Amino acid sequence: MSKILSKLRGFFSSRTMVGVDKAGNRYFTRKEEIDGAMKEKRWVVFKGEEDPTSIPVEWICWLNGQRKKAPTPEARMHLIPSFII
Repeated sequence: MSKILSKLRGFFSSRTMVGVDKAGNRYFTRKEEIDGAMKEKRWVVFKGEEDPTSIPVEWICWLNGQRKKAPTPEARMHLIPSFII
């Protein structure tokens, strides 16, 4: 039982929020040791109902490891076509 509690405590204490999208979904990361190697875990906490279709493409790429760095607000502005602005 204490092993489960220590994992939960580690999960919540070592996470770092890296950003928020326009829908209010929050994105987190943390480092953990898996099989002797340090790995980065990434996940999203949805605002409201869990709707995977509400995740913007740039955040999907970050979650899947296709991007090394999380999208910045400035980078996200460049994704909006100029005819919309």
